[in-house]
Amino acid sequence: VVEQWLLSETEVEARIEIPARTGDWQRGNEIRAEIYLPPGVVGALTYQIELDSRAPGFDFDDAYYNGGGGGAQVSEAGGNIWEGWHIYRHPMECFYLRGMPASDWGKARLLRIIGPKGSRIRRVWLVQREIAEGPRTGDEALLSELDLNRPGFERAKAADSTDAVLGDVIRYFRASVFDRQISDLPVPSEKDTPRAWNGDAAEAERIMAGQIMGQDWSQGIDWQANPTGYIEWSVSIHYFYYLKPLIAAWWRTREPRFILKAGEIIDDWVRRNPIPIGVRSGGFAWGHSLAASVRPFTALADLFAALCACPETPDRTILNVLKTVYEHARYMLAFQSFRPSNKSIAEARALLAIGCAFPEFREALFWREEAGRRLLDDMRVQVFPDGASFELTPAYQGSIASWFLDAFQVAQKFNHPLHPELEAGIRRMYDWMVAITRPDFTRPSASDAGSLNGKYGAVLARPGRILNSPSALWVGTEGKEGQAPDCASVALRDSGYVAMRSGWDKNARYLFFDGGPYGMWHQHEDMLNFEVYAFGAPFIVDPGISTYMSNPWVSFYHTAQAHNVVMVDGCGQNRGLNQMKEAWVASARDRLLYRSDDRSDVAMATYDAGYAGLEAQVIHRRAVVFVKPDYWIVLDELTGDGTHTYEALFHFMPYRMMIDAETHAVRTGRNGAPNIEILPLAPMGVRLICGQIDPVQGWLAIDGQDVPAPVAIYRKKARLPFRTGYVIAPYGADRVTAGF
Repeated sequence: VVEQWLLSETEVEARIEIPARTGDWQRGNEIRAEIYLPPGVVGALTYQIELDSRAPGFDFDDAYYNGGGGGAQVSEAGGNIWEGWHIYRHPMECFYLRGMPASDWGKARLLRIIGPKGSRIRRVWLVQREIAEGPRTGDEALLSELDLNRPGFERAKAADSTDAVLGDVIRYFRASVFDRQISDLPVPSEKDTPRAWNGDAAEAERIMAGQIMGQDWSQGIDWQANPTGYIEWSVSIHYFYYLKPLIAAWWRTREPRFILKAGEIIDDWVRRNPIPIGVRSGGFAWGHSLAASVRPFTALADLFAALCACPETPDRTILNVLKTVYEHARYMLAFQSFRPSNKSIAEARALLAIGCAFPEFREALFWREEAGRRLLDDMRVQVFPDGASFELTPAYQGSIASWFLDAFQVAQKFNHPLHPELEAGIRRMYDWMVAITRPDFTRPSASDAGSLNGKYGAVLARPGRILNSPSALWVGTEGKEGQAPDCASVALRDSGYVAMRSGWDKNARYLFFDGGPYGMWHQHEDMLNFEVYAFGAPFIVDPGISTYMSNPWVSFYHTAQAHNVVMVDGCGQNRGLNQMKEAWVASARDRLLYRSDDRSDVAMATYDAGYAGLEAQVIHRRAVVFVKPDYWIVLDELTGDGTHTYEALFHFMPYRMMIDAETHAVRTGRNGAPNIEILPLAPMGVRLICGQIDPVQGWLAIDGQDVPAPVAIYRKKARLPFRTGYVIAPYGADRVTAGF
């Protein structure tokens, strides 16, 4: 510690806000506080430093922060567990950036600390400290962690000085023929050669010139930068994806300049991003669990193999990578993400990969076994019997399933057995993804699924080959390989997702219905939501989500107002606050009713978790009937006491819309193309909204952009119980109405 300033001595319960009036914030680089934790508490320590600045183009002030599960957590797995009073440190390098601050903490306006329920906070300091460069693992410490009794280390074991041992260790790794590469593993029958050295030559040259992730880093990478103000950018710079083209170029050309450039980048990263000691990071290089867990799997093992194969690689670079690999394993053992979560799966995948690819470490077997235990535990907790990840988000399902599959492949390559339950669970996860796919091979955009027109593509094609799943291969290759699934309509009982379809051809009629729980992470208030696709086009859609930037559009996409559900007195669903977390991930088997035969499919579910801002207890029951193969009937029932205003929302693609003045039917107006019509079965008023800004309404997320699109809102004020319904009928280009 160079200098420190006491900001507050006041003892408070769980939350404190301190104006930045004391201390030299320009020089400060750590916050310390005495924090009391009662026995058994679990939760998050949230730190936020608000700045008196705002980056151009943003509608919020700059800040340094950590938050929730991604930050400093209090739990046994998270590593920040104690009882009583404890001095908790939170360094600058453990914060995320919000916005694009022009300086460090020099424009600090306010410090906010929030502890778990029952915690207390007192004596808060601003600290200026010296930051030691990485790697923090010294030479002797590294040698003590290597198993020098392994074959090949005989000379190193007999050496009489640290330098001599290091030299022999480096010679061992340079000469090793052990194939420790773990990315781009071979795939059966894949047409392109699946090795890392078949990369993009032009991209390698761009990176050689310092053009990385859209930035000019020819003078060196700023590892703490956030040039776009988007959290995902500041995290992904630490993923090292951009090292892969350099590794590929080295194997392809054997020109040392490529791998030496990669070595320079990793040396600089290790030096300027030392592993946090005694604290789980909240941001930047180490704190985001995906950053810490993606690096070992995506780049470090392959980079190490290439560096060792290049005679020109400096010895110190080889040692730096070996040390950072070890530090990654130790970090993931010491600090786990809030479990269960998708991040804990990624961490276990990385721990398994390190243990398999670097068997020379004494603890490698323990790392492999611990990773297998974590993976099995996460599979049992996070994946429903029907194959759905409990996040209930189709896009994230693809990532989560791929992390399990990666671990499965690595274990196979290195002959490390995993529990057979893992393979069975992985297969169920991909079957689930196939079952809900739209006829045009796009995925439903439920929850944080990204753009509503997102496709699975390689996310299903690759596992289709690895697992010999013809249906996954068929969907992933858009019908070019494999074979269509042998199921048509299906109810996924635990997740509560129902797909009603006339077939798998592109012109099939398809409806997706959500009768399931809220889910864990990335949730939207969207129970009883549905989507409709027909004759080669989506019509009624879930808007999806465009980005994770903090703005009114992103907030809108999470609400009931953005979905094809019912509002009561202008109030939307509120499971996030009204339900316990146990209910968020409770199977829908006892709540979803489903029946299917050759003539029809029927699904029914009930929303009874209350509405935000509405004191009255109103229950919404919705049934969907598919009259095969032509049209659907949607039936709504509101029960409760008193008189309330019912509003049913139908979000359409950006098509021209028409309202029939006599029947109040709403239909699309595509010229010379198929259309769809909604005919209400009871008298109701209807209006259209498109591209409304305040409040936000009538928008979709397409290709990552917020696009204005019409939403039809049927409205009726009635005494409960109230029942109504709609015929939803697609029809061909040869007609001007569905004719009901």
